[in-house]
Amino acid sequence: MDKAIEWKPDVVLLDVRLPVLSGFDAARQIRQHEPDIFILLFSIHDTNEILEEARSVGDGFLLKDKIVEMLPKAVDAFLHKQRFFPAVGRSVEEI
Repeated sequence: MDKAIEWKPDVVLLDVRLPVLSGFDAARQIRQHEPDIFILLFSIHDTNEILEEARSVGDGFLLKDKIVEMLPKAVDAFLHKQRFFPAVGRSVEEI
């Protein structure tokens, strides 16, 4: 999280389950300091709770088993200033 604020990248990828700080909490802190960084969250799980929280704090969400396939599409969406939530689970769609 500190490096994202220091380096100001265009895109940050965060696992929702991090050892010290959750990816959601890290996303909130990054957003607070650098609101223009696109935040892409990923997880092995696609529960409604995880998907809803990803939508509230991030700009996109991917399942870990789809990262290789979907990451280029997510980056393309970010380049066009669009959020990216592909159809996973039960409640997320591409916006």
